[in-house]
This record gives sequence, structure tokens and C-alpha cells, in this order.
Amino acid sequence: MNRIFIATELARLRRDPVLLLIVVVLPVFFFLGASVAIPDTLDENTRTSVRDGVMIGLACYGAATAASTITGQTALERVHGWARQVGLTPLATWRFLAVKATVALVAVVATVGVMFTVAAISGILASPLAWLAAGAVVLVGSVTWALYGLVVGLAFRSQSALAASAAGLVLLALGGGVFVPLPEHLVWIARWTPMYGQVELARLALAGGDASAALWPLANWLGWTGVLAGLAAWLVGRSRRRG
Repeated sequence: MNRIFIATELARLRRDPVLLLIVVVLPVFFFLGASVAIPDTLDENTRTSVRDGVMIGLACYGAATAASTITGQTALERVHGWARQVGLTPLATWRFLAVKATVALVAVVATVGVMFTVAAISGILASPLAWLAAGAVVLVGSVTWALYGLVVGLAFRSQSALAASAAGLVLLALGGGVFVPLPEHLVWIARWTPMYGQVELARLALAGGDASAALWPLANWLGWTGVLAGLAAWLVGRSRRRG
């Protein structure tokens, strides 16, 4: 039953060209454009390659979009009764959620895999361990955005939730210096934004940066993940009380 459900959900994902365009094609397209437009200099704030940093930022953005979109759809399915229909089948609720989590994981891995492959072919150099470490940070960091999608889906309770989630991600990415390096006077603001922590941790992992430089990004990521987990738990409880 689980394998059939997973296969069905993955097939539905493949039949959604808009989602595939947003989470896989657009980040790669932007990276290739940035590779030409942005000189490969040293970012004075992070002491890492600007080109490498933009690539990691776009990989994080694509992964965040994939995770938040799938969990946002799951939240809407729960609100509009699809989860109750599934509850009439032998598939337990926790298995239903596990299937959705598996689909989100596959989407994130595909997004990161395509971006890293294109980056390596285009000339970004790193050791296999650095690629794996950066990929692991992006993957684990996507938990935050899975929670974000769940929060937005449960809060809006309508199809507009997905549009709101996508728009919010773009604003958070811009504010967090995900797409392009920020001027020094704006970095102190970015350090408090939700996407900053994950992106900086992934950049440090790829560049092999000093571990002490990871303390604030790690605190940022853990803090925002905790906030979103708390909001998600509260909204799930509220939806249950509403029936």
C-alpha cells in the first residue's frame, strides 16, 4: 500500500511541470546567468567565493520551495478533507504523512543533485566530502521549510496558501542574501532572517570554513526551526479542534 501510494504521489509530482520548473530549472538557469554576470571574486563578508555562494543559495532556495510546496499541499489536503478520506483506507495517518515526507525528500534531493551537478560541470571545484557536507546541510535545513509550508497551508486554509508561501520565500531569500551578496550595512539585518542560517552553514560546508563562523548561522537555523515547529504544532491542534 505504501509503495503504491508513494509511486502515485511521485507520478503526480512529475506531472506538475510548473513545480518542476520552479524548483529545478529556474535555480539552475539563474545560477548559469549569475556565473556570467557576477565576477568570481571573494565575498568580503563570508570570505568565500561569490559564485560558489550564489550557487549554494539557489540550491537552498530550490530545496526550500520543493519542501514548502509539498507540505503546504498536504496541509490543504488535511483542511479540505482528503486526509479524512485516506483515513477510511487501511493507510494509517502517520503512514500518510510519512509518504508525503518521502515525496518531499525525493524532490529536495533531485533539486540539490541537479544544481550540484551543473555547478561541478560549470567549473566549481570542491572535494567530494565538501559536496556531501553542503548537500547534507541543504537537505537537513529543508526541514525548516517543510514546517514553513505546513504553517502557511494551515494558516490560510485555501489555495492562496501556496502563492503566499512562494512569495514569502522570495522575500525571505532576498532579505537573507541568498541570491546575491548583500552590502555590508545590510548583512546585520540578514543575520536575523530565517533563510540566512541554513544558507551560510551550507556555504561554509562547501568552502571548508572555520567552525567558529558557523555558531551564529547554526543558532539562527535552530531558532527559526523551533519557532516554526511551535507554530505548526499550534495550528495542527487548532485544525483538530475545528474538526
